[in-house]
Amino acid sequence: MKSSKNILVNIPPITLLFFSSLVILMVGMGLFPVLPFYAAQFGAGPGLTGLFFALISAFLSAGSLMAGSLAERFSIKKVFIGSGLLGIPALILLGQATDLYLVMLLTSAVWFLGGLNLALINMLLGMTVRKEARGRAFTFLSLCVPLGALLGGAGVGALVAEVGYSLMFVALGLLWCGVPLAGSLLPAIESDSPGQMAAQGTQRMKFYNLSEPFAGVVIISFIAAIAIHSGRLGTPLLMQVNAFEASEVASSAMVGGLIAIPFVLMAGGLSDRVSRTRSLMVAYLFASAGIVVLVFASQLWHYWLSSSFIMVAVCLNGALATAVATDVLPPWEMKRGLAWLNAVIPGGSILAYAGTGFLVDIMGYRVFYLALTILPILAAALLETALRRCRKSMSLHATPVLEHATWEENAYIKRCLQ
Repeated sequence: MKSSKNILVNIPPITLLFFSSLVILMVGMGLFPVLPFYAAQFGAGPGLTGLFFALISAFLSAGSLMAGSLAERFSIKKVFIGSGLLGIPALILLGQATDLYLVMLLTSAVWFLGGLNLALINMLLGMTVRKEARGRAFTFLSLCVPLGALLGGAGVGALVAEVGYSLMFVALGLLWCGVPLAGSLLPAIESDSPGQMAAQGTQRMKFYNLSEPFAGVVIISFIAAIAIHSGRLGTPLLMQVNAFEASEVASSAMVGGLIAIPFVLMAGGLSDRVSRTRSLMVAYLFASAGIVVLVFASQLWHYWLSSSFIMVAVCLNGALATAVATDVLPPWEMKRGLAWLNAVIPGGSILAYAGTGFLVDIMGYRVFYLALTILPILAAALLETALRRCRKSMSLHATPVLEHATWEENAYIKRCLQ
């Protein structure tokens, strides 16, 4: 009979990563809709609340961006556990805050640590999953987005109603304990030593001239994120304009999350069997379709349909873009590259949230959102062009590189040429 210690040690890494990601997203997506009400208790009006949301989104991107350099210096596992531990007091103290600026500071800290840990989770998954299973693995992980919205929204709402904000934040702090616990159970990774491959990484990237496809994935994901998150914001805005009740607005998010789950799972399997880039292009077309439905929506089920299309795009833009980036990044640039990608996608949401209201005032809802449908289509076209150029360039230069490469470099180049 196996001891409980051995059972814990033998938990598959993807299960631990999924659990950690789900905890972080339950906390973040559960808090997101109630933060304006909490900030209002300290005198925050609409303008200051908008600034508050832009600030925490910026800290989310900053945490993702710093993940690569911190992982290079201290190792992914140590940073993962350390940042997980710091999140516990930040959440508990958030419930004891006495003024708005302390609320903004502590919330920004939680979002920073959440962005850092989510980026580390993607790095660990990219380093431990085989190429032929990456699409399924990253899309499986992306299911934490709709599940986090469903479970976090329901849980936080119930806690606020029953016990108030202070005890709700204590409960979220206790839930966050699962992040460092899961990190401590992760197995050691051979390539996760501080500074490994870093000294030679820059020269090799220049020698192979392989950074262009990754830069293309980053730019394309950023463009798509602007459209996707503007569409997400447009759902409650347009439902409010059309005099729908708050409960009906909440139902659009819940139904969209539920409907998105099987589509995301199916896309993950197809991306491994057919093509990750083709699956990502379809996700961008889903975003355009969701925005078009949103523009002409008049009944509740129209908003459910739009929300479902957009939620599929939200999940797949993060999951499949990360899988494609993992394919084109060399092993010695994996940590830093995935950190950049995980910072850029939330960066697109900052621009979306900041610009949507301003442009809607100038152009009107219908004109703005119809124009916005062009962005995901543009992203899909750019993705196809970038990958075609990548394959052509690498096929021309593969032979001289392979003659002098190590076994690890050979494996990287061969998988990129597939």
